[in-house]
Amino acid sequence: MTSLFLTDIDFGILRGLASFRYMSVAQFIRAEIARDTKHLRERLARLLNAKLIARTDKAFDRAQNIGVPCLHYLTQKGADLLNEDDRFNVKAPSRRMTAFDDIPHRVGVVDVHLAFDQWARATDTEVHGVWRYFEGAAREADQPPKQATAFTWESWDDGTEFGEAGKLVPDLMALFQRRNDTEARGVIFEYERGGRSGTPNHFLAKVMHYHDAISAGAAEKHLKIRTGVYIAVVFSTQKMLDEVIRKWPDSKSPIWKNRVFLKARTLDGSFAKGWVTPEGNMTNLFSINP
Repeated sequence: MTSLFLTDIDFGILRGLASFRYMSVAQFIRAEIARDTKHLRERLARLLNAKLIARTDKAFDRAQNIGVPCLHYLTQKGADLLNEDDRFNVKAPSRRMTAFDDIPHRVGVVDVHLAFDQWARATDTEVHGVWRYFEGAAREADQPPKQATAFTWESWDDGTEFGEAGKLVPDLMALFQRRNDTEARGVIFEYERGGRSGTPNHFLAKVMHYHDAISAGAAEKHLKIRTGVYIAVVFSTQKMLDEVIRKWPDSKSPIWKNRVFLKARTLDGSFAKGWVTPEGNMTNLFSINP
């Protein structure tokens, strides 16, 4: 397919993008695909020139007042190259960036995915599947793909018709199974950076939707599992997390118990540690089954 000589790092880059879909230079380093940033950039440039990968333009996150790195992703040519190996069945990303503000959000979602993946490998946990909001199934030619994480729940309308009661589109969903689990479990991850306003109002507006989804067992039905699904929310700042805890509606309700976990974004330490409940009590993710 290509006369370009590919090194182990090149294949690591392609495999990393097959797993995480979008990655910055720092995320490649964090995933231990490469150790030297200068050499990594050289290999990325070669893959870009060979059109095996592509990348987003540089951006600036006005809400956080920080620069946003370029995100690299597989082209169809790169996916086809991986698929020459029977172990792969990769497609190029189906949902590209549709808004400027989506880029910094996508960086955070990939950071969460990386941390979850590293926790899984460190604890000998098998990950059966991962779905992200920026992926989806094809629909009509004039419509964007349906988001892979979208799920709904239903209710009786006026006692006669069965209608949609609610819908959520989490950032990330996964099925995993620890060594001592007898069946697969599910987890929903949300990464909240506050959008353009830099406030948690958008997330707080979704809290009661999660209340209804838990009551309806909607995530469990979507993932086709019997066990309760964890809902883990990572906030871009500690300030935002503190505000959410102060404003969480009916935080003492038993419906949140062992189901909802909150944390400020961090790239260090154990991913499963340092979470809090909606009441503000410290806890560990995955330590108690829903």
